[in-house]
Amino acid sequence: MNFRLGELFCGPGGLGLGATQAAFTHNNEKFSVTHEWASDYDKDTCETYRHNIAGKSGSVIHKDIQTDKCHVEGLLRFLLLGNTFC
Repeated sequence: MNFRLGELFCGPGGLGLGATQAAFTHNNEKFSVTHEWASDYDKDTCETYRHNIAGKSGSVIHKDIQTDKCHVEGLLRFLLLGNTFC
């Protein structure tokens, strides 16, 4: 089973990197996580996330969800990680 990952407040991607590298097999079924999208308000952290995890895809969204909430509504069907350490 492959879970698709969406991250709010992704930062440079520590949680996403760990999640995408974690895979295991249980009862002959492989479980894994793949990056689908990420969002952060800081341009530099979005660039770092792209470099570390997402590649050149447009799946890293550089927007502030407090002022532009509409981009999140369609994305909530994924495994969702939110980093609130800051």
